[in-house]
Amino acid sequence: MIQSLSLSGLEDLAAGDYSPRRDAILSTLTDQYLELEPRLSDRHIELYDNVFQLLVTGIELHARLALAEKLAPMKRAPREIVRDLANDDYAIVASPILRHSPLLDEADLVGIATRKSEAHRAALAQRPNLNTAVTDVLVNKREQSVLVALIGNDTAKLSSAGATTLTDIASQNAVVAQSLASRLQLPATAVTQILIAARAVVVSTLSHAEPDARASEITGAVRRGVEAVGALPETMSDDVNEQQIVTLYGLGQIEDVVLGLARRAELDPAIVRRALEVPCTDALLIVMKAAGFERQHAQGILSVKMSVALNSPALLEPLGQYDRINAADPARMLVFVLSRHVTAVAH
Repeated sequence: MIQSLSLSGLEDLAAGDYSPRRDAILSTLTDQYLELEPRLSDRHIELYDNVFQLLVTGIELHARLALAEKLAPMKRAPREIVRDLANDDYAIVASPILRHSPLLDEADLVGIATRKSEAHRAALAQRPNLNTAVTDVLVNKREQSVLVALIGNDTAKLSSAGATTLTDIASQNAVVAQSLASRLQLPATAVTQILIAARAVVVSTLSHAEPDARASEITGAVRRGVEAVGALPETMSDDVNEQQIVTLYGLGQIEDVVLGLARRAELDPAIVRRALEVPCTDALLIVMKAAGFERQHAQGILSVKMSVALNSPALLEPLGQYDRINAADPARMLVFVLSRHVTAVAH
């Protein structure tokens, strides 16, 4: 059995050629490092790093995998060998490091996401607390296995652009759509379109698989499943938030939307319902302004009402109008706007 090595022994290893015994030496050194790590100086760690890099060259895959699994969770692992393992051409070796190692920085992660294989990216997508610089790269690759892993990672942060891209992908990919239906911790405007797209794709898929089933039964079942997964409130409480209202509107739960908006805006539910029903957006803009909606949430509701994409130029005019509204007396403004609409219809 190979004995534990001293500092001078490490230096000798780094300078010599021990290829016939590399696997055994590497295993012994790894166990020794795990045992001694709390007492090692930066100089010792640097020496271990040099020796690990020397020994890893040309060793069997199983030995590299064993090293990766042991070093992955360590906060004081030798940094360069960790980076080498993260970039290993075999994703099975790189995966433990990509999923767990705290030593990889943003540049490492973005580089690996950009250059390496889909299997590498699928492992990386499971890493806790991914930031948007990394998730944008992963999303833009549009690989199903990577997207499903990323969607299942509740700690990964998605940019608005990334969420919009996911929406687009979900409209064409049933697997991604079904995965997205269970992931509501996204920007509120993206949640609405994701749920709509997911529901449409799932209904279409089920209808094709079960041609004899009635479409209304399938639609109803999917709608109820999406609502349950979304963990939306059973009743609209006083503290209902904007994202819940946007999501409910996307799901077509108009009565709940009316109640939520009315409570937040302190308006009569009947007049809020009327504002939602009329084809023009003027009245709805006033209600949302009175309810204190952030611009992005107003954009989400407008996109659903107007049946356009979130980035549609058609939203620019109503959003500009929304920015200019001063809803000091929303009830009076609504009466005026709605009466004007009635007059226009009459003529």
